[in-house]
Amino acid sequence: MTEKRLTVNDITSDQLDALYDRLEYAAHVAADERGRAFTAERRADTAEDALDAATRTITYFDAQSKRRKAALDRVHKLATVWDDAPDPLARAMARDLHTTLNGPKEN
Repeated sequence: MTEKRLTVNDITSDQLDALYDRLEYAAHVAADERGRAFTAERRADTAEDALDAATRTITYFDAQSKRRKAALDRVHKLATVWDDAPDPLARAMARDLHTTLNGPKEN
C-alpha cells in the first residue's frame, strides 16, 4: 500500500525537517559521486595517455628493429658474395664477417 502524499497543509515541522535532511543527504551523495566520476575520468585520461606513449615507443622500437635486421641482412649478403671472391683477403674478411655475425663455430 502506498502512503498518502502529504500536502503543504498536512505536513508537520518534523516531517519537513526530515525531508530537508534527506534532500541534504542526497545532495552530498550526488556531489561525492560527481567527484568520483571526475577522478575516474582523470585516471582514464592518464591511462589513455600512457597507452598512447607505450604504442609510440613500441612502434619506434619495431621500426628500429626492422632497420637493424635489414642492415644485418645486407652484411650477410656481402659476406656471402666475398666467400666466392678470387682475392684471398676478401675471403678472409668474409670468414671474419661470418664469425662476427654468427659467432664462432663450436667443435
